[in-house]
Amino acid sequence: MVERWDNKAKKHVEVPCLAAVTEYNANMGGVDLFDMLAGLYRVDHKSRKWYRRIFYWALNVACVNSWILYRRHCSQLSVPNKDVLDLLGFVTRISQCLIVINKPAPPLQRKRERPSIKATDDKEEQAPQQKRTVNSSPLTEIQLDNVGQ
Repeated sequence: MVERWDNKAKKHVEVPCLAAVTEYNANMGGVDLFDMLAGLYRVDHKSRKWYRRIFYWALNVACVNSWILYRRHCSQLSVPNKDVLDLLGFVTRISQCLIVINKPAPPLQRKRERPSIKATDDKEEQAPQQKRTVNSSPLTEIQLDNVGQ
């Protein structure tokens, strides 16, 4: 039995249905959630090649399903909601990791200069050295993925 709205009686009435329909309605929530999320940030490149369309669809399925698992794990680990990535941030993070996966880290450039003519032994006269900043550092996921070790 399922509940349907009756316009004449202006209330919900129970209507008999097949067991398959009841089973379908009970388990349909995850599919609806996936369809809604997959439509938000779809990787949709139109192509005449059928295999490319299947690849982009599979990529989208993998991203959405992994985000759903990521959120489930964050709730199990009691991660604060402000630290949990939304779907767009999650997909962006995946794409950044995939972009830099085979790029070597940029070499650090040192400023070359002559040693000072005046030798000073006093530490007070020497200016404190500033720390160098690195422009691009790999994401934490790439640093800790144990590839190349």
